[in-house]
Amino acid sequence: MANDTPATNSYDEVPYPETATPQTHPDRLATVARVFGMRPAPSTKCRVLELGCATGANLFPLAEAFPGSSFVGVDLSAKQIERGQQTVSELGLANLDLRHASLTEMGSDIGLFDYILCHGVYSWVPSDVQAKIFELCRLHLSANGVAYVSYNTYPGWHLRGMIRDMMQYHASRFNTPQQRVSQARALLRFLAKSVHTENNPYGMLLEKELQLLGQQSGSYLFHEHLESDNEPVYFHQFIERAQQHRLKFLGESDVSSMVTDNLPLEVTSTLGKIANGILQTEQYMDFLKNRAFRQTLLCHDATTLDRRMQPEIVEQLHLASCLQPAAGEVDLQSPTGVDFNHPNGRGLVAEFPLLKAALLYLRSCWPRFVPFSELAAVAQERLTGSGTVSGKDRSLLAAHLMRCYAAGVVDLSAGSFEFVTQAGDRPLASATARREARRGPQATNRLHTMVPLNDVDRLVLGHLDGSHDRHALTELLGSLVRDQKLEVRDQTEHETSSVASEPVTELSKTVDASLVRLANDAFLIG
Repeated sequence: MANDTPATNSYDEVPYPETATPQTHPDRLATVARVFGMRPAPSTKCRVLELGCATGANLFPLAEAFPGSSFVGVDLSAKQIERGQQTVSELGLANLDLRHASLTEMGSDIGLFDYILCHGVYSWVPSDVQAKIFELCRLHLSANGVAYVSYNTYPGWHLRGMIRDMMQYHASRFNTPQQRVSQARALLRFLAKSVHTENNPYGMLLEKELQLLGQQSGSYLFHEHLESDNEPVYFHQFIERAQQHRLKFLGESDVSSMVTDNLPLEVTSTLGKIANGILQTEQYMDFLKNRAFRQTLLCHDATTLDRRMQPEIVEQLHLASCLQPAAGEVDLQSPTGVDFNHPNGRGLVAEFPLLKAALLYLRSCWPRFVPFSELAAVAQERLTGSGTVSGKDRSLLAAHLMRCYAAGVVDLSAGSFEFVTQAGDRPLASATARREARRGPQATNRLHTMVPLNDVDRLVLGHLDGSHDRHALTELLGSLVRDQKLEVRDQTEHETSSVASEPVTELSKTVDASLVRLANDAFLIG
């Protein structure tokens, strides 16, 4: 996202890679707002403003998914906006307006927005621009609107800032951004190699940072560590600044990061004694976790919030989860607790029979979001043979699922994520995903997540415009293999092993397997 300094805009020279940010999706923001008692606008009919939108890549899939909503993106980088406008034209996104402008010079004519997004900007701009971000949120956020702002935080950034200082000192002697990035990486490798790690926190820090930065692009390293502006703040300082502009803390885009129940009992007990209210609790949580980055949601200070996370809210929403039982078959009638595991390393023990049945159904539907009414009925039918759920059991199930959401193992949604989990006769993916598949090794799915693709999936996804059936896709694959433009590989979960040759029957199986993977990754809309 572009630094708001007109005289020297390095983002023209070193643009960010085009990528979507899942936690900025309006449905996710609306869900958090509803959990805390607000009534935000639905994703299907809302206005969204992104400050520091770069090329607008975060908005492309949103604008395509929600033609009834309107989107505006603003960035100081003329080159990135120009590239984005070309993409808007290419995709035919009449509801997306990208503007080249300085945040400090934005007028009042842009109107009100239900969601304002500001990702990767706040910590990387001067103080006057930071104040302008809050001002824009106050002036242009609708009455029930939600603003998303990400920023670097202390105490986590104290250690990272030390490494940034060293890289800046070394890289400042070189002229081009490419040279500075290369030299910064070289210095970090030198330090990590030269400083021993055994019983040495400093050495372990260097090694960890090298591993982290090794996974990042050169543009990320340049703008995150080598730019002149990077001002982390403590959470309480950020909130104090927001309050000066009559904005208040709604929550974090990841609600599970706010929940103290996920901590050991003795830690939770002590927090309850030393923290007076949610703001102090959040600050102490940063101290405990050494948090270095936040994705905070704000609303108008006049907004009435309800922090109780009422279970009945779940009954109005859709749910999804990939929780899986740790051991094979589950006896739904047994009173014994069942361990469920989540890929994020978290898990839970389910004892309530209706919850067991509900989690098993969600797993079978993954990644589809299921309305609560459907979930409760199917779970009850699997449990008793009847889909009629008593009011008491319905409320108990909703309460259990709210706790699962707070624990970060069940996702809630207002129902805006639309896709199919089985390919149709002429499979269809979004124009945005097809474009991204043709251009690079990853694409944005319907859950607004960037998914890595192998060569076959890239090719197949790039042609899912609704005009190709499986036979046509197989013929296309075969022609590329015959022309030695594509080496088909036997693929399992993005790991490949070479296959020497592919007869038509095997190529057909390859296409079918690719469509299954793309459906499981939430790419298909038909």
